[in-house]
Amino acid sequence: MPEPAAALLADQLDIELGSLHADRLDVGPGARGRHLARAMAISGFREFGPVDAAALQAWLEDRALGHDGPLALLRTTVDRLRRQALVRPGLTVLERLVAGARAAAELEVARRLQPVLTGGRGLPAALDRLLVVADGQASATVRQLGQETRTLARVAEPIAKLQLLHGLGAERWDLSAVPANRLRMLAQYVDHASSQAIGRRDESFRHPALLAFCAEASARVTDELVDLLDDGIANQHASARRALVREKLEVSDRANASVVLLGELLEVLLDPDVPDPQVRQAVWKRASPEELQQALELAASIKRPLQDSHVEKLGDRYRAARDFAQRILATLTFRATADGRELLEAVELLRELNRRGVRRVPDTAPTGFVPRGWRPFVRPPGGGIDRHHWELCVLSELRDALRAGEIWVKDSRRYSDPERFLIPAGDWTAAREKLTVELQLPATADERLATLLEHTDVSREVLDADLKGGETDIAVDAEGSLSVKRLRAAPREPAVDDLAREVSNELAVIDLPDLLIELDRRCNFTGHLTHAGGAKPRRQDHARHLFAAIIAQACNLRDRTHGAR
Repeated sequence: MPEPAAALLADQLDIELGSLHADRLDVGPGARGRHLARAMAISGFREFGPVDAAALQAWLEDRALGHDGPLALLRTTVDRLRRQALVRPGLTVLERLVAGARAAAELEVARRLQPVLTGGRGLPAALDRLLVVADGQASATVRQLGQETRTLARVAEPIAKLQLLHGLGAERWDLSAVPANRLRMLAQYVDHASSQAIGRRDESFRHPALLAFCAEASARVTDELVDLLDDGIANQHASARRALVREKLEVSDRANASVVLLGELLEVLLDPDVPDPQVRQAVWKRASPEELQQALELAASIKRPLQDSHVEKLGDRYRAARDFAQRILATLTFRATADGRELLEAVELLRELNRRGVRRVPDTAPTGFVPRGWRPFVRPPGGGIDRHHWELCVLSELRDALRAGEIWVKDSRRYSDPERFLIPAGDWTAAREKLTVELQLPATADERLATLLEHTDVSREVLDADLKGGETDIAVDAEGSLSVKRLRAAPREPAVDDLAREVSNELAVIDLPDLLIELDRRCNFTGHLTHAGGAKPRRQDHARHLFAAIIAQACNLRDRTHGAR
């Protein structure tokens, strides 16, 4: 045995190097088998037999359904063998087991998705047509489905994609029989592979992969449309606010002249030396009737509501908002929780009005969701419902409801039903008793609420006492506003400081170059930092410059004359 190898082995076994001398080792015929038998007896491992191979194969096939990465499967296989105290067979044996598991998992996925493929007439052929480059197109349809749309100017593209996917029935496919991670991997393969490479794969892999990709694309494109709707509504609000600011700036000079004139007239009205019958003559001395008429007309033109907002200007953005919102609303399917049902009724009514081409909103249209700032515009003083502001209010509130989860979108991933994050109602009955015991919670909500209210009352009494005694960092001013002072850090236990000092004293204080040099002495990592062209360094102090360059790069140091190093 070479001495470096013997030294390494002795170090790992924590024995003297002389114990590995040839005359003290069993090196005769069959020594490897005797060594292995002895090691197995000491460690408690046993040989890997046919029964173990069959069990491992079944276990691997189950794991490969979720993740068929060969290296990942190989690592998990080695870990399982170690946990089961089985001697690891040769690498080729493990490779065959992993390859067999991957092939079996691929066939199992195809078997589980076969009902979906046969459920739709001509679905396999329709999936294959996604790989074909149609006339007038630059790429196959599957490549176009994988492209993301980020601008409202191209809103027709995701709508066409979603209509194509709905034509395939992607929103109705039930792919739950296959683990979600496997579906994600299949979709990623289609997203990254070329259409030619996908077409060359066997249909047992190609069709499930296209199913997973289309289902993924359906959810992603749905989210894209919701995002575009959100961005479009936000842009209209921003444009309305900018228009309001511009208008105020444009009339600011004229408004200032009116304010000056108003000040002069008020001085006349408030002057006690001017008798009431002579007020008009005194006013006309300050401004002629023609000037007052011009000021009145100017005030009427620049007058704003007392509760001024951009909502009025938003009405000027109606056509721009309608251009994209009408098409998106006609494409998506919305659902609502209890808090968003009236708004959903308004959304459905708006979709119906758009479909029929009706301009007038019926007086019975839902308006309970309309915020206070919108009400004067939605229901003007003349009566009825203003179509422009009602529709814009529906869109604005829909945007907020989607963000809050009060309204969700069918087939969406990010804007999906909030209930899906909860334990299903059918499973809750069986799991309720077990969970209440594990979490140490009462059996009913009333008991839990009573406990929380009791704790709240106790905490409030303590807070009231602290406020009266001035022993808290919280203060309430005369107007009832609550303020919290800067919180002080909690004092640390002396034992913690003692332990920190003890640990610090045990750690040697060294410079960063010393650490690099010591690490290089142990593992010689600089030996692998060779010249790209294979040249040998000519300087004797090459290592010093190498360490300096590593530290400069790691610490982002800069040379004043040569820039970043």
